[in-house]
Formats: sequence, structure tokens, C-alpha cells
Amino acid sequence: MPVLATRRFPNEALSASTARSFVRTTLHGIPALQIGVAELLTSELVSNAVLHGRAPTEVTVEVHDQIITVSVSDGSSELPVLSEAEGRVGHGRGLPLVAAMSDDWGVTPSDVGKAVWFTLVRNGPGCPASAHATGSDPP
Repeated sequence: MPVLATRRFPNEALSASTARSFVRTTLHGIPALQIGVAELLTSELVSNAVLHGRAPTEVTVEVHDQIITVSVSDGSSELPVLSEAEGRVGHGRGLPLVAAMSDDWGVTPSDVGKAVWFTLVRNGPGCPASAHATGSDPP
């Protein structure tokens, strides 16, 4: 049975923590390792939306067949850029982390901003060794 839940968050730092809790609650029953990965990646994307995007910030969680998809949208049309995280201190490590720990990720522009999303294969090995950005709609 597909699970779909959406929640809006204020444009403030505390939203990353609140979004993690939302993902944990929504993914109840999924293996703990995958919930932890989904929480971490969601907090990275929500932090990026709060720091670089515009309100509203919205998180959507969907589970369909064996795919978990989490999408974080905001009101900015500026697309994120994946850069090398190695040697960086502070900012700039979120998207490389999403790319490394998800099975797929991408950005979907919209008329009112963008959505940055990632997928995890349900009941899969947890953290894949590699991932890539497709730039297409999530599966």
C-alpha cells in the first residue's frame, strides 16, 4: 500500500529537526537503518531549503512498491549545484551526502520553485556505494 504524507515547515533552522521526526513517524515499519538514512538526508535538504531557498518549505514522503521517495520543495527557482565535499568545512556538504547515500536523487523545477528529492530502495542494503543525479521526476 502506498504511503503519502506531506507537511509544510517554517523557514527556520528548527525545521530540519522537525522534518526528521515527520519522516521517522511517516516511515514507521520500514527498517531502522533506512529510516535513519531518510532522516539524515531529509534534514540536509530541509537545511538547504531554509538557508538557500524561499518559503514555503514542504516535505513529501511516499512509499510505493519497494521505493521510498522523499521530496523537499521550496519557493526558490534557483537550482542546487552538486560540488565536491572533500576538504570543505561548514556549508556545501549536503548534496554530496544525498548523492552518496541515496539510490537516486534529482531536482524537479516547478512554476513556484523546485523540489529536490531522493529515493531509497525499500528493504535494500541501506546505503548504496554510489548514486547519481538524473534531474528527472522521481520514480
